Amino acid sequence: MSPTRVLRFAAVILAGCLIAGLSGLAAVGSDQRSTFESGAADLQRTWTHDIAVGVSAAAIAPLRARLEKQQPRGPWWSPAWWANDGQSLLDTLTTATDSAYTAAMTLQRDLAARGGPAGDPDDGGAGRRR
Repeated sequence: MSPTRVLRFAAVILAGCLIAGLSGLAAVGSDQRSTFESGAADLQRTWTHDIAVGVSAAAIAPLRARLEKQQPRGPWWSPAWWANDGQSLLDTLTTATDSAYTAAMTLQRDLAARGGPAGDPDDGGAGRRR
């Protein structure tokens, strides 16, 4: 085998490896973006439900703003998705959402126990999505 032929063969192998590697990274980015978007949609549904059962919209507004401001951006193939899948943001917002819900339900239960005005003091968890 001539040296020129060896170089061509090596170049083809190297190009194939490069294409396979880049395709793998794009697939990872695509999967991470899809997972993030699904989690963000779940949070949006939870917030809508929680407001309907008595959590103040003012308690949810900063969470919505944080999601909008801090979510990873870029197309599915973007390197932004390789470095930051957004899961820590979703986890933080989920914890804050649970705290807001618990505080609102505790307040409504206390008001109901005192005979004060209250909406649905507890939906029994039946309507809360997650």
